[in-house]
Amino acid sequence: MAAMQLAGTGSFASRRESLENYAKAAAGFQKQGDIARAAIAFNQLGHTQNLLGEKREALENFQKARDLFRESGDAHGETVALRFLGNWYNFAGEGEKAIEILNEALEIARKNRLAGDESG
Repeated sequence: MAAMQLAGTGSFASRRESLENYAKAAAGFQKQGDIARAAIAFNQLGHTQNLLGEKREALENFQKARDLFRESGDAHGETVALRFLGNWYNFAGEGEKAIEILNEALEIARKNRLAGDESG
């Protein structure tokens, strides 16, 4: 979270540096087979790209993050990635797609909560 805040509040140069670091991290984690950390890095990469106006690249990395979170079974991470995707579509003027994706995030969050309530 702190890294995302830094990327969101820094200068253009520090955002560019964050972008490079997230890209290296994502590639490195993927190469090592660490899909959970790769997913986090792709999400952060997409967020930073979005801040820098690299909208298409951001979308691609949000989608990669969602897919990797899904593959790793991280429901919380998947909902975070879906929220980023939903917001991306909303700001791109694709409200119906945004609502569809945000509803998917809500459903996953609800299922995750129910599973936790039943086991505890």
